[in-house]
Amino acid sequence: MTSDAGIDLVAYSPADAKAYTIQVKTKEQPVLAGGKGKASLVWFLRNDSPADLVATVDLDKDRVWLFKMIEFRERAQQHSEKGILQLYMYVDASVRTKHQCAHVAQFDKFLLERRVKGLFFSVQ
Repeated sequence: MTSDAGIDLVAYSPADAKAYTIQVKTKEQPVLAGGKGKASLVWFLRNDSPADLVATVDLDKDRVWLFKMIEFRERAQQHSEKGILQLYMYVDASVRTKHQCAHVAQFDKFLLERRVKGLFFSVQ
């Protein structure tokens, strides 16, 4: 695309005859939270993103999570006054956090291989 309108991909779902817009966010590898904390994957997204779906990608481990936009908003642990959402996942399950959902394993139901069938194909 020649401009960044917040849409990276469009995927057609034969299950409901609908085209879904997708914003893709990638991370090459985990970073230290706050620059010196525990290793985590962190993605930022504008709250007003026009995308239907958000794909978050961990290139290091070859993993993709697929969220409906509302799910991303609900699970983003930080919401800035400037309208930026921050979703993070700690890679170490032993890290203590005040957030209910903040470890990689807690996002398993959003892994691409678990979401695609329900979103894009009729579940029989």
